[in-house]
Amino acid sequence: MDGPGDTTGGAVLSIGGLARATGIATETLRTWERRYGFPTPRRTASGHRRYTLETAARLRLVHQALQHGHRPSAVVTCPVPALEALLGLRTPPSAARDEEMLGTAPETALSAPEAHVAAWLDHVRAFEADALERALGEAWGALGAEAFVLALAGPFLRTLGEAWARGELGVAHEHFASERLRDFVAERWRGLARQGRGPHVVLAALTGEQHTLVLHLAAALLARQGLRPLILGADTPALEVARAARDTSARAVVIASSAVARSEHTEAELGALRRALPVDVELVVGGHAPRVPEGVQRLPRLDGLSAWGAALARA
Repeated sequence: MDGPGDTTGGAVLSIGGLARATGIATETLRTWERRYGFPTPRRTASGHRRYTLETAARLRLVHQALQHGHRPSAVVTCPVPALEALLGLRTPPSAARDEEMLGTAPETALSAPEAHVAAWLDHVRAFEADALERALGEAWGALGAEAFVLALAGPFLRTLGEAWARGELGVAHEHFASERLRDFVAERWRGLARQGRGPHVVLAALTGEQHTLVLHLAAALLARQGLRPLILGADTPALEVARAARDTSARAVVIASSAVARSEHTEAELGALRRALPVDVELVVGGHAPRVPEGVQRLPRLDGLSAWGAALARA
């Protein structure tokens, strides 16, 4: 309980506790307070700093932005919504890049998707790999590829990111969940692709992009249409993507772009890739790509990619 002269209200963290909760050194926190006016402490009756859990959550987003190369002067004073937009819809580092492309869920017979997501999250909290894989398998078997990706994977990644931002889950949980989901989806789409008779589609993340879960989610949607995806993975130079497309006689190339990518760099890489590809090979970019060169189609969400893939399979 607060003492008679205590003005901390709901502030419960000391500056040392705040440093441990956010990964930001105490001296850095004091410097930011002097320089930027944030984080703003409340004071105990004895004059000690105390900080709220909301401040800790905001600082985790700031710390994440710094890890992606943003300057303190640009992000320390940003409100939470601006930080969330910068980082890709309130998700942790890898899930951010994946969830941002997931679109509106299709109509399905799925009942209570929130219950499925909550159960998956419980398995993640306990690092229950076998139980999580069984739950994923049951959902995939009941729904199929498209509804699994759009109706469950998206809400799951959003919920995972929100739990991480609140400090309820650690980076280890996020990595565990992303790896398990990626491995599960990869195994399923490859099984579909082996039965496919459609054209090849090359999927990649360009130089500087490190996370690939969204590529596997996209591949699942394309393989469902009878297309044959080929994933090159993260950090792939544009000319190498073009070479793979030529060597496989691919009909299209799909590039994933995240909110943390620098727009000028992404635009330049896409331009180089477009010039290196044959003119009859479609080039599609998904996710956060605010500007795209001529000859590049932008599909921000995976629901749009699914419709595009169906049209490509029919062509």
